[in-house]
Amino acid sequence: MIISQLFLSGFFCLVFIPNLAFGSSALTLSVPQPDPVKEVWRWQVFSERDGLASVRVDAIAQEEGSVWFATDEGVSQYDGLLWQTYTTDHGLPSMEIHTVLPLPNGVVWVGTTKGAARLRSNPGNGRSPEVLQSGKNTRDWEVFDTDSGLPSDNVADLLHDREGRIWAATDSGVAVFDGHS
Repeated sequence: MIISQLFLSGFFCLVFIPNLAFGSSALTLSVPQPDPVKEVWRWQVFSERDGLASVRVDAIAQEEGSVWFATDEGVSQYDGLLWQTYTTDHGLPSMEIHTVLPLPNGVVWVGTTKGAARLRSNPGNGRSPEVLQSGKNTRDWEVFDTDSGLPSDNVADLLHDREGRIWAATDSGVAVFDGHS
């Protein structure tokens, strides 16, 4: 009668068994540990809806304060809050970007299917040696292709060495730009 009254009034009873303890040979409680890489909530996904030029990303590079993404629809820069995308409308020779190379001085290089291109100014970081007036219909990118001395217009990768030179890997060989020519 007392037990049924306790349960009916919303109370419950905890029974203590002296020989039963967690971790003893009598009972072991095992809690599975999640795999942090497979946990969906640990990954933030970005797409065109967020500002990424395309979900087909070929390369990612980081500079101080932002991350750059080489896509098949241009190159996108994300500073953790805002997205900026550059396309052929901004002076890129091609929408298909294979590689992106941001330099410590704020200059950004990309390798495309139609040559390499150098961003004349990077308004996102404020450290660029050249500043363009925003809002004007200007071409932000300087293009380098076979007419400029590259062995091929298809630039697959770029490297900045200690001497400040830019190395371009193409499908017809490697070229180096010393920055003065």
